[in-house]
Amino acid sequence: VEQRVAAAVPLYAADGMPSRRCGALCVGAAIDVKEVFTHHSALGLRCTAYKDGLNVVVHCQHATEDDVDDAHAYYFQYGCVVLWNFTPQGESRIIEQTRRLFAREPHAQPEVDDFAYVLLDQADAKPHVHKDVIYLSSGDSMEKLAVSFGLGQSAKLSVFERTTEMTIAETRHIPEQLAAGGSISLSRNEISMRVGQLFVDRSQVNLHSDMLDTPAFFWEEAEWEPLYQRTAKYMEIEKRVSVLNHRLDIIADLFDMLASEMHAKHASNLEIIIIVLIMIEVIFQVLELMQSRFL
Repeated sequence: VEQRVAAAVPLYAADGMPSRRCGALCVGAAIDVKEVFTHHSALGLRCTAYKDGLNVVVHCQHATEDDVDDAHAYYFQYGCVVLWNFTPQGESRIIEQTRRLFAREPHAQPEVDDFAYVLLDQADAKPHVHKDVIYLSSGDSMEKLAVSFGLGQSAKLSVFERTTEMTIAETRHIPEQLAAGGSISLSRNEISMRVGQLFVDRSQVNLHSDMLDTPAFFWEEAEWEPLYQRTAKYMEIEKRVSVLNHRLDIIADLFDMLASEMHAKHASNLEIIIIVLIMIEVIFQVLELMQSRFL
């Protein structure tokens, strides 16, 4: 039997129109959407899987107690969930369940973007996003999905932005130290660890860069692409990706600098070893010469 959930209490948008809750969350590195579909279908929920290139998006629809608008959850393989018309308590339950059952490498603190949404009365109204309020023309699940693509990308992008900012902040002292003293205090092992972490951070973004492009879903559902594009423009996806790529270039430069420093330290150690070996050889030859003279 399908279980009904409490609908979000109507809020009020800036222009006085009644609105409801929408939340975009990044809960982990990835979500097992196949397991999401199986689990929720077994509970009697109406679930639909949408093909997005090599990825799949799962939509689960929850009937609500007030019957005005159902609650909708959209699960993206890259670790994000977009929730419509859930109460704060309902959102918390979904987040915890997703982290515990379906997420790979769940985040200790999920990335959350909160919005309100409004169902417009006019049939010919253009759906759009303005001042964190999403205006929908019909409330159709496909309309919500088109917006959810943009919101999910934004939530994932926020995780990448936070990771790169932390990486740059943690390593900012290295080039400053090198500029001031001509060398850095890190050992060769520490440099190797830093290089490895920088490589992981950069590869994580590069491996998921395709999900920040226009979803392949809209190749078949072109009528919904303009709404996605308006959402992506509002969330400044393209601009933020450009800034993120610039920061990744900074990390790449730091990667090269640390690799060069590690090579220099290795070469310096080899030179010292060679010098010591030569000195030992000279000492042995001197001792042999002295021994031959005295005998």
